Amino acid sequence: MPITIVGLDSRFEYDLNRSPENCIYTEAWGKKVWKKDLTPKDIKLCKAKHASYYKVVHALIAKLESMFGGCIVYDIHSYNSKRWERDVPLFNIGTENVDTKRYADTIEHGKQELSNIRLSQITNHTDINNVFYGRGYNLEYITTHFANTLVLATEIKKVYC
Repeated sequence: MPITIVGLDSRFEYDLNRSPENCIYTEAWGKKVWKKDLTPKDIKLCKAKHASYYKVVHALIAKLESMFGGCIVYDIHSYNSKRWERDVPLFNIGTENVDTKRYADTIEHGKQELSNIRLSQITNHTDINNVFYGRGYNLEYITTHFANTLVLATEIKKVYC
């Protein structure tokens, strides 16, 4: 990709795909995240890092839209398929909160490109809104603030673990 932003901190410190009010976990999947409660100073630092990410994203997309009229953000995540007791897709694009009429061709093209990926001994079933629906805060933030940017929230089954 021409421009890539990769989060290097643990999502359990602050989750970029959650709102600022809910970005810090105290518990995740039934397990306590922190050995001792975070101090107000710790919480402030975590939330500042979260806010910094969105300042960078906002400035970047604003610049891209001004230069090119719009852009596509590939919002890539991975998921544990063992949480489902059914066959789930290798790739899933969540489109619930994007303008699917306006971007139908682009979404379909993205789905087709992912469908064409071949991996040894792994069946590639690619779908839209099968296990995740594009409800994350990153997509919400970008879609709310930018009229000409499509966010393709894409989940990848953790076949590589």
